[in-house]
Amino acid sequence: MAKLKNNGIIFMNYKKFLIYIFSIICLIFLLWQSVYFEKLTQKKQKDTIKNFNPKQLVDYFWLNILPELSSNALLIETFDSLINFNKNILFDKYGNSIGISSNYCFLVKGKNRIINVSNENAFISVSSKNDYYIKTKFIFSNTARDASGFFKLDDFQNSMDFNAVSSELNNRIMNEVDKIRSNLKNDCIIEFVGAVEINLDIFEENKKNKFEIIPFAISILK
Repeated sequence: MAKLKNNGIIFMNYKKFLIYIFSIICLIFLLWQSVYFEKLTQKKQKDTIKNFNPKQLVDYFWLNILPELSSNALLIETFDSLINFNKNILFDKYGNSIGISSNYCFLVKGKNRIINVSNENAFISVSSKNDYYIKTKFIFSNTARDASGFFKLDDFQNSMDFNAVSSELNNRIMNEVDKIRSNLKNDCIIEFVGAVEINLDIFEENKKNKFEIIPFAISILK
């Protein structure tokens, strides 16, 4: 009888131990679910948008987001082929549009020869019926902001803040272009990453089109 009693006590203690361990596990799980973790870079981004400093937000984008976007940009020759022969894939897969706008923006990149340099543009060879030129002065559009896909209207308190980011981004682009503009000559081979905008309401399919490229980066290869 004593042995059975001792076994019963041991069993009860073991059962209490299991309940205790299970309770601790449940408590840890609940605490874990109640704690929200996020990357430091994401927190900085949200704090910058919340406090709204357009220059800091553009600086963050330029250093942390743009490099990856550049590596994933669409080759200008691929863009050209799709715009000529499969527009639906181009717009559905690669286009960024704000709200219900008919404007679609794209990130493109390439290594191309300059065929003509004007006061404001550098035309490049893409072996196409279309014309492509890189804007080197007077950038006022929202093309760069919208093509990035990074800046979301819903993240800002109002449209004025959203447009302020666009202006700051254009200023940053112009500062970068100013460093190289005087070296852009006919027959130079350049490497670039930029943004293109197409308005579906005025786009003429199967006709010659001119596409303006807002450059995030340009470098001269030779």
